[in-house]
Amino acid sequence: FGLIETRYNKVESQPINAIILFIHGGGFLRFKHFFHEGYLRELCNKLNIPILGIDYAAAPEHPYPEGLNDCFQMYMWMLDNCEKELGFKPEKIILVGDSSGGNLALALTELSRLSSNLGIPRHIREDAAKIYRDAASENLVRGRSIEGVVAASVYTACRRAGVPRTLDEISKVSNITK
Repeated sequence: FGLIETRYNKVESQPINAIILFIHGGGFLRFKHFFHEGYLRELCNKLNIPILGIDYAAAPEHPYPEGLNDCFQMYMWMLDNCEKELGFKPEKIILVGDSSGGNLALALTELSRLSSNLGIPRHIREDAAKIYRDAASENLVRGRSIEGVVAASVYTACRRAGVPRTLDEISKVSNITK
């Protein structure tokens, strides 16, 4: 990953309470976050928010959904380490992506939102991400909504861990019908 360097020219004494995780596009095949650095630096300065860009594992060496795992691990790292490594604890982590990065940002956002609303512990979130990755690598995601596959992954991870969550609970939180 790379922290997009910036100058905070607005209010230097203003505390940083948010960070953006930028997930680049490129068809899951190419590009790195530094290809977007020009407009990311401008956005960073205008918003006075640091941006962390991730160079996730890309095809053909690392086929989808390995990149999703990298993004999920980066998100979890940010939750655990921003204060220690970057000097602040963000109240918000904003996920932004373009093209294939948008797909990864959506899956990551939905997994985080659903798990958070259900009060699911981290180890189950990680298992749900693995289940999602496995489903995607077997082409089980193709033609289905990301939200539906994420909901099924969370449900399955809860069942594996013996954490009681009903289909009704997951359906209500995910807005996916049973």
